Amino acid sequence: MFGFLKKEKNPIKLAIKRDGMAATAKRFAVEIISKIDNKKTAYQFVLEELDAASKGNDAAMRFCMQSGISISEYSGAMARSFEAVDGPAGPQQALLNVCLHLRDDIGLMVELRTTIVDIIMRHFKFGKYYVDGSVSKVKLNLVQLVEKTDESEYGEFVRINNDLGRLVEKNENLPNDVVMAYGYARRFAVAGMFCQGIVDSDLVVHVTNIFRSLQMSTDQTKEFQNNAAKDALELINDYFYDITLSLEEVGAICHSVESGIVEPRNHDFVPMPSDIIRAIRKQLNYEMEN
Repeated sequence: MFGFLKKEKNPIKLAIKRDGMAATAKRFAVEIISKIDNKKTAYQFVLEELDAASKGNDAAMRFCMQSGISISEYSGAMARSFEAVDGPAGPQQALLNVCLHLRDDIGLMVELRTTIVDIIMRHFKFGKYYVDGSVSKVKLNLVQLVEKTDESEYGEFVRINNDLGRLVEKNENLPNDVVMAYGYARRFAVAGMFCQGIVDSDLVVHVTNIFRSLQMSTDQTKEFQNNAAKDALELINDYFYDITLSLEEVGAICHSVESGIVEPRNHDFVPMPSDIIRAIRKQLNYEMEN
């Protein structure tokens, strides 16, 4: 289980130190989600986690209060568990195996555990992430609205682009903040596809013009645009399970393509998005050192 970790004295702490909490939690969440067969099992798993957290420290209890799920739903959930949740091959056992590595650091364990559960809640759209048609219990943002259904062999750039396309096809009257976040995310996706050599510069120009038009027609204030960019980044990172991008890195990819620094590829080989991102990071590090 969790083969990406090396056999070190405390592989969980090393992973958090090396990759950060968000990226580490995301990888574990993906593994745990793979052990969940349906939404009923997923919801029971979340309820049990909230039930346990409600008896924990301040951070754990705060997580419960901000979950968007009422105490009447999760209270006593652990006593109502079933095999698919807490059996030897279930998600609960997988999470406990992770947490055992942090039993000497309760604060860190709570942070990792609640972050993992939050990712799972978002994946299944439970609690504060609940969406029913066009109605939500909380203000919607891009990551809550986009349905991750595309399975392109070319990877995350194409998947983001295609899923965004389906979002706007199904929803003609999205709020301005979602529309602008869509613009940032699609601009990034198309720039990445250009780096792969699977779209041409005409599409880059077209999408860039749409992006600038959206900036003019929504809200040009710095705060609004920053928030939209952050919402787009949240969606982008939701697709990458082994990489957590920064706004600087996303901007660098877009700028490199739109300014003509990256030339069209003429090779049969199509690089994967992770290879392109690593190349951009290498370039950014070089520029900072020189």
